[in-house]
Amino acid sequence: MGKWIICQRKFGGGIGSGPIEASSTKNLSSLPIELTAMQFAFIFHYPKGDITTGELHVPIGREVSLKMESKDVIHAFWVPQFRLKQDVIPGQPTILNFTPTKAGNFPIVCAELCGPYHGGMRSNVIVDKQEDFDDWLKENSKESI
Repeated sequence: MGKWIICQRKFGGGIGSGPIEASSTKNLSSLPIELTAMQFAFIFHYPKGDITTGELHVPIGREVSLKMESKDVIHAFWVPQFRLKQDVIPGQPTILNFTPTKAGNFPIVCAELCGPYHGGMRSNVIVDKQEDFDDWLKENSKESI
């Protein structure tokens, strides 16, 4: 089986990294998304459009800036096909930047034992062409209502 890259990764934040400066992590072309991890779900919020969803929707070829926080215990945001795994720790905001390079539907798994229903803490990341992502954003945006 050949190896292929599905995303490129940059990350910031985390223990020992110091404070996160908005100017150092904000890229004008990056897509800001807020991730809240809690027993037993990942919740994604898109500030542009005020969209809250249980699935992560992103466009291919555009950097995503995922600001992550946990409401209760340590969780781990893991997308095996992206080769991405980042702990999400209560009281420690973390920013994970990545750029999807292949369209598709990929599983998101919590890779940290977070409680009795840990095995069910799963979601999906849906990577679409920019036009399809824009349509999804428009259809789900509270600003367009």
